[in-house]
Amino acid sequence: MDFHFADHAHFQRRAVRAALGATALAAVLSAWGGSAALAPAVAVGAAAGFVSLRRPALLVLAALLAVAAAAFAWPLLRWPLPLCGALLALGFAAARAPQARESGAPLSAGAVAIAAVLAAGALCAARLWLPFFALSLAQLLPGGALLLAGALAGLWIACACAPLHLSIQSDVVETRLAALRPLLGAELRPLAERAAAARAAAAAALPPNARGDLRGLLEALALAALDLARRGAELGRTASLAVEEELSKRVAQLGRSAEAAADDAARGSYLRAKETLAGQLDHCRRVRVARERVVARLHEEVAQLERARFALALLDGADAGCSTVELDLLGDRLQQSALACEAP
Repeated sequence: MDFHFADHAHFQRRAVRAALGATALAAVLSAWGGSAALAPAVAVGAAAGFVSLRRPALLVLAALLAVAAAAFAWPLLRWPLPLCGALLALGFAAARAPQARESGAPLSAGAVAIAAVLAAGALCAARLWLPFFALSLAQLLPGGALLLAGALAGLWIACACAPLHLSIQSDVVETRLAALRPLLGAELRPLAERAAAARAAAAAALPPNARGDLRGLLEALALAALDLARRGAELGRTASLAVEEELSKRVAQLGRSAEAAADDAARGSYLRAKETLAGQLDHCRRVRVARERVVARLHEEVAQLERARFALALLDGADAGCSTVELDLLGDRLQQSALACEAP
């Protein structure tokens, strides 16, 4: 399970816009309303990080302006600033949502809630430290203290919304293996684990100049191997050796009963029962043959993954031109193996 920070470029642009907006509004409103207006000004200015013509962003902006006006008009009230922070997080979430959907990892309610709490905390803290910070900087930067304080507060709010860009990515192969492990027997479990381990080692050994599809091919081949292991386990439960032996005994017993029967009707019933069980026995043997083929193909896929792992290990430190050729050959082999897995 890995934490992945997605959409760096959009986050950086929104952070810069939030900082610039907070800087401008802090300079304008604080000159008009004094130090008490700093935090509401920063809240409104940071909205530049998400404002757009889309309806969700406009609705959040309208609510933010109303709450910030209340914070500006009644500075002793405690609730407007935390609410402003939560609204800022909702605005950043509304701006992030389209890219998140396109990437296949939509925003979670937990990420939005964490960002709302952090942004609310950032604004509450800004209410306390911004005036003192600006006052301290005024001696060093008489004309730029408020600008710098506003910029830092805007960046702080943007960073508080960083959880919106975080996603938890689990390894698909390891997740599938963990789900299959209790279902696999002593024969198939080691093969499935070897397939997952070979894929992980091969993916870790991929050089920077590797083809972009190699990682996907390794994952597809490992998933195909795990699917073969699942099918083998299902077929094994349907037609185990014990089931075949039991059916053979019952067929033989019915044959002996039919021979020993003195009544023609009873003999006919015995023979029909024997014929039915013989059909079941034939079906069981076919299933066992199908399972043997599945297990054989599973061995083949595991061997391909382990071969890829060793091939990539040998390429470590090899000449760039030679490694490119070898990587192309490896990609072609993996592609053929993946196509063979998809074939019936």
